[in-house]
Amino acid sequence: MVSLTALLSFDGDGYGIGNDAWAGQVHLFQMDGLHRQVGDYIVKVNSLEPGDELIFSNGKKVTIGKLLGSGNTTLVFEIAGDPGQALRIPKSSGEFRTQGASYSDFVNAFLMGNWTLKRWKIPSVEIIDAYPGQYVIAERIPTRYTFTAFLENYEIPPPLRKDMKKALVEFARKTAPLETIGDFHSDQLVYVQDRKEWVLLDWTDRSRTVALGDEKSIRNAGNAFLSKKTFGGRANFFEGFAEYAEDSKGIHWFPTEPRYRWVSELAAEIQHAIETERVNALTLAKTRVPGNRCLSTFLDSMISGRR
Repeated sequence: MVSLTALLSFDGDGYGIGNDAWAGQVHLFQMDGLHRQVGDYIVKVNSLEPGDELIFSNGKKVTIGKLLGSGNTTLVFEIAGDPGQALRIPKSSGEFRTQGASYSDFVNAFLMGNWTLKRWKIPSVEIIDAYPGQYVIAERIPTRYTFTAFLENYEIPPPLRKDMKKALVEFARKTAPLETIGDFHSDQLVYVQDRKEWVLLDWTDRSRTVALGDEKSIRNAGNAFLSKKTFGGRANFFEGFAEYAEDSKGIHWFPTEPRYRWVSELAAEIQHAIETERVNALTLAKTRVPGNRCLSTFLDSMISGRR
């Protein structure tokens, strides 16, 4: 048995585990109590291969499989021997671009954002285990149909497409308390066929709650699929398939091509579901506290109405 002390080596950035301590064992973080990334973190991460065992500062050991995804700030690996789980770690060391946040901070942003999603019961992957700044082990979900594939794939059987449309409206309804979901985009929303629901795979902690005072403000507020109105217009989740126009009666959707008529109808249904959910909650809030339209009362009403 080899002692831990015998395996320590000085790497110029504090004491860490020597590269050749064990073949296939990789320490990405210091074991000095500060839990910093090792000095050659980038080199080690870029050299990872299936079968490597990653060891984290809390003693957690994870044997990785193939690389599943490489985003701007994190890497996602399958976990060897467990096809139902995936491992997320920082993609690099230091700060990400010029945002003033480190790559490790984005692991924490994922964890913090999860609290918001679970509070509102928005379907998202389950977090199984995590250690701040170092890793997240989450549920692994098959990604046959992303939101983009759903819009573009003409070969989806009609019964399945019907289920997917219904489930998407329900997902949208559950997002009604939020004006935005941090880092929400079409390839991070996938349909899980055996659950008949859409599930969010990735996010950050930059979700923003709606700030509403009356029904008129509900029409102007943004949502996860159509952002709040600004000087530059709105960011449209259905861009390329459906466009919108606004008047005193609200938002109206139009297909960009005749074949996308069903998309514009779906976008309108989603818009209606979100607005209706908000109006109902606001009405309930007024009933409970007459004359009180404060945001906290409005949101409490939404939470109490969640199933």
